[in-house]
Amino acid sequence: MTDPGDRKEEFLALLRPHRDSLEAFARRHLRDRQAAEDVLQESAAAAFGSFDRFQPGTNFRAWMFAFVARTALHWNRRSGREATLALFPEPAAGDLPEALALEEAYEGLLADPSRIPAAIEGSLAGSLASLSDGERSVLLLRAIGDLKYREIADILGCPLGTVMGSLSRARSKMRRRLADAAAETRPARSAARPADGGAR
Repeated sequence: MTDPGDRKEEFLALLRPHRDSLEAFARRHLRDRQAAEDVLQESAAAAFGSFDRFQPGTNFRAWMFAFVARTALHWNRRSGREATLALFPEPAAGDLPEALALEEAYEGLLADPSRIPAAIEGSLAGSLASLSDGERSVLLLRAIGDLKYREIADILGCPLGTVMGSLSRARSKMRRRLADAAAETRPARSAARPADGGAR
């Protein structure tokens, strides 16, 4: 019989490498530090309670993100901020190629928030806040969780097309907001470029 202490250590050893990304997901999703901490604690307790059902060798990261994402959505419902993912219509078939085409172009920016200039951090937070719970969940699971479309669909219990459409809409909203902020903070090119265009 497995010692409970050993089982706990095994769980914690698997959890530690993903703690920061799980915390970042919860903070970005809930926009409330205390709520994020509560969600993380609740998620960890639920995951440990179900740890005997985790299959060794499978994706522990995706397994943990499932607990955190669902707990965050439930927290929003309990707080009166109802999640609307299930209300999203399936995208038209013609919209799916566009969602796939955007994947590579925006993956670097979304997967590495440190590349976003500090000057538009407020706009980034505002953009995330303006998304519905469903759009924000999909975007953050992809950007911070680095999860595949199918994994996100399994976590949120929705069709693959809904995930792709939600991600496309969320990115479109973020791009518009960030583009506006970048335009407001961009220095005048004429002030930074020599009259001869910098040719040497």
